Amino acid sequence: MYKHYIVFKAALLDIRNEWSWYLLLMIVSPLSVLLFLRFIIGNAIDFDSYVVGTIVMTFGTGVFLSLGQIFALYKVTSALDYYLSFPLSKIEIILSLVLRNIILSIPSVLVILGLGTLFYDIKMFIGLPFLVAILLISLSLAGIGVMIGVSSKNMQVASILTQILTPIFTYLAPIFISQSALPGPLIYISYILPTTYAANALRSAMGSNTYSIDFLVLATLSFISLAIVSWKLDWRNE
Repeated sequence: MYKHYIVFKAALLDIRNEWSWYLLLMIVSPLSVLLFLRFIIGNAIDFDSYVVGTIVMTFGTGVFLSLGQIFALYKVTSALDYYLSFPLSKIEIILSLVLRNIILSIPSVLVILGLGTLFYDIKMFIGLPFLVAILLISLSLAGIGVMIGVSSKNMQVASILTQILTPIFTYLAPIFISQSALPGPLIYISYILPTTYAANALRSAMGSNTYSIDFLVLATLSFISLAIVSWKLDWRNE
């Protein structure tokens, strides 16, 4: 247990000097999305969809973007060689960074839930299915991000790839709107995007406090992506 604490502490120490900026980002980001939606559609905003979309962006694409670039940096600087010297599996190293990002993202969720309670009278379940959904969303997209970071030949390639995929995951999937509201071709594209299943899992968890088939899809995607990262990709700097 102590060795896991050390690795998790090391992940947190990465941000010890900039934690206030991370906190500001986690607060400003959901507020800016809400203001944008209010500007576009006014009082007709569907706050439940806003909550789902913002959480998927925060715990899903945010973790994906962060880990993709972090692992590319670690590989270039040979930091991964250092981590591999620990008596830990690659999965445990990834989980420590995922947990760090989840902790950093908590203020964002508190802000949007607070806004919903005060101004929109939302009624959502925050139970075990919600927590499981958050974890699976983070793991499923984290695995893809780590795959990009570890397999990219340099930081620039990893940065470009993650920044290309982030808007695709965000805007071509039904995270702020229902899947039926997407234009015809995008409905078919959305089925191959992990954020589609992330949004559906959240809707099930927060709407009725139940699990759906989307949880299984996310769990399968998490297992496959993390297995590839752990057993198939070479973490060593060439």
